[in-house]
Amino acid sequence: MTEGLSQPNLKLTLENIKANYPKDVAITMITGMLQQEYAWLEATIKGIRDRYLTLNVDNPANERDIADLRLEAVEAYQPAYSIEFCLTEMGADVRRLMPEYEGDLEASSVQERGWELSFVGLKEGAMRSLGGHCNVIGEIIMLERKLYHHTYLAAVMQPAGADKGSVTASGPSEEVMMEFHFSTVVFDEDINALVENQG
Repeated sequence: MTEGLSQPNLKLTLENIKANYPKDVAITMITGMLQQEYAWLEATIKGIRDRYLTLNVDNPANERDIADLRLEAVEAYQPAYSIEFCLTEMGADVRRLMPEYEGDLEASSVQERGWELSFVGLKEGAMRSLGGHCNVIGEIIMLERKLYHHTYLAAVMQPAGADKGSVTASGPSEEVMMEFHFSTVVFDEDINALVENQG
């Protein structure tokens, strides 16, 4: 597991900076915090990926370990997400601050015209290890951003109402609406094929 918090008392620290400094100074200070967070996150995600690559993903005995690694990676990203959200609320453009990483697939990104989505299918071994609470049937994975080389933050999407025992359809074509279910982390090795790219 990751050792402790990268930035303890983060919420309080951000609130204090916003309250006690002019906006431009506060943005500069919080941007510095985000850059520190990215450096910490890169080292952390690298370690998680290195451990993942030592595991045989086709061995069901490793499912729990892989699921734990995915959860650890999602939790490690949370402080960076909080800082990014804070900066966005203050009117800063966090996109230019995000590190660039390599990957076989393009991740989604926020453009002026909205989200560009990258939907993918996962290999069987990956579907079995998405945290132990995922009913993969009828669900899809949307790659949101690269957290490290060949490592993606992803959203598991499911039919609307599926968690309540019902599925919502709309329009004459009975198209099923998809909604966010939970976040996970996937690697290039998990991905079976690119299903759809749309803007």
